[in-house]
Amino acid sequence: MSDTQNKKITAFLDNVGRTIVGQVESETDTTLNIINPVVLSTVPTPDNRMSIQLFPLIFREFLGDKEADVTFRFNKNSITDTDIS
Repeated sequence: MSDTQNKKITAFLDNVGRTIVGQVESETDTTLNIINPVVLSTVPTPDNRMSIQLFPLIFREFLGDKEADVTFRFNKNSITDTDIS
């Protein structure tokens, strides 16, 4: 898996409203390429706290090479970008 030290991590909303977090592999004027993206989910706990859960967009069990990085290409015209880093 990728070493994320000194890498750009970004967060954005995809076209169905999920919060996606991941390492930026590259980007163009029209696409954002994210390595091993995850969906960030917050869930209330019984003691009135928030729990953060991270779910991969694709589970490694479905891949032939379970150690390889997976890159997703997101069209910039269908996501909402943020300036958090």
